[in-house]
Amino acid sequence: MYPRAISGSIWIVLLFKINIMKEKTQLDKIRSHLRIHGKITTIEAFSLYRITRLSEYIRILRHIEYLNIDDEWINPENGNRYKLYKFKK
Repeated sequence: MYPRAISGSIWIVLLFKINIMKEKTQLDKIRSHLRIHGKITTIEAFSLYRITRLSEYIRILRHIEYLNIDDEWINPENGNRYKLYKFKK
């Protein structure tokens, strides 16, 4: 079948399905999470996405993609400390 034989609306549906079926990379997941929620912790990255090297992806977003991301240490009273990364728009 030639591309001209398919109507425009069918092409849009096919392109939409192909885009949805693409698997996001771990970097895409972190970038998307920060843009939607504004913050992420190392605990959230692991529990939601099974990402163990969040600090490396934050480094890439800061120094290669030039996103403004702050961080701070969280010290819970009954556990180990962890980092909170905040995206500044």
